[in-house]
Amino acid sequence: MSEAKRKPKIQPRREKILDEAIRMLGEHGFKGLTVQALAERCDISNAGLLYYFRSKDDLLLAVLDEFEAREREALKPLFERIEAHRGDPEQTWFAIVELLHEMVARFASKPDLARLLYVLQAEALDHTHIAHDWFGKREDMTLELLTSLLDRFVPDATATGRRLVASMHGLGQHWLRRDMSFDLLEEWRALSALVLAPQEAAADRRARR
Repeated sequence: MSEAKRKPKIQPRREKILDEAIRMLGEHGFKGLTVQALAERCDISNAGLLYYFRSKDDLLLAVLDEFEAREREALKPLFERIEAHRGDPEQTWFAIVELLHEMVARFASKPDLARLLYVLQAEALDHTHIAHDWFGKREDMTLELLTSLLDRFVPDATATGRRLVASMHGLGQHWLRRDMSFDLLEEWRALSALVLAPQEAAADRRARR
């Protein structure tokens, strides 16, 4: 049988493993995830699971890649909306703000997974951690994205993007540490308004020209 004919059978199994791994990581964290427990949940043998992922470390990196891919896909309509309004600065600005709010909303909808990502991110500050480079690249990509989106509107798009990323991370960690006892989205709207207020004024002035 050709490789092309085998792929449809292999890919769904790999996706199921990733789905279950994401659930288990959200429930138990990386230390609580074992190859045997994951294999049992996927109804395959340990050897069968290791056919797709050679080790627990490989599985973690694959899960992080899959999570990132799913987030990009979910946010794709908002990026398309930004592109669709490129000729209208005011609508472009509103679409960018909407994108930022949706990023936080998705974080708030998956607190267990968000908590896991924060723990891994902190652990990955160690240069020897398996996910050190992954988190570094993700942060660079996020900052580059925000810089490119904000460049038309702010004097220093990189600095503004950095403040937004720091605001998201800091507020999100505080929300989790306080057992989600306050409205994260409401607080984010207030905090982001402080960061973006001068830029909103600038965008408004440009829109009126």
